[in-house]
Amino acid sequence: MKVRSILFSLFFALPVAIFAHVTGTYNVSGNDPLSGKYTGTLTIDQNGDIYNATWIFPNTSEVDTATGVRRGNTLALVFNEGGLVAGLMQKSGLSFGVQEYEIEDNTLKGPWVRYQATQKGFEIAKKIK
Repeated sequence: MKVRSILFSLFFALPVAIFAHVTGTYNVSGNDPLSGKYTGTLTIDQNGDIYNATWIFPNTSEVDTATGVRRGNTLALVFNEGGLVAGLMQKSGLSFGVQEYEIEDNTLKGPWVRYQATQKGFEIAKKIK
């Protein structure tokens, strides 16, 4: 009977863990190999199976945007630093890269890298709503 109970629990708990909702607002902290530690806010929205993200970094007034997909407990985003306005770059020297998050309950964490970089950063995002 214990085996059935354990299997039943795993069967119903696993999909919840795998398909946890990642949409919402997060406090982020991370390490940028070029500028050091940073903090900010991340908002993730979902449109079908496409995810859109916006980071706001109050210390630098920077707003970054991203689009990506999810597979299991991984969210992969292609980001651009500085965002786009009507298809035009907001600042010169705009860079882009890839962020990969591992989804664990209400926390996202993982490495990121800018295009053609030689070092990667790391970020942790904790859901606040």
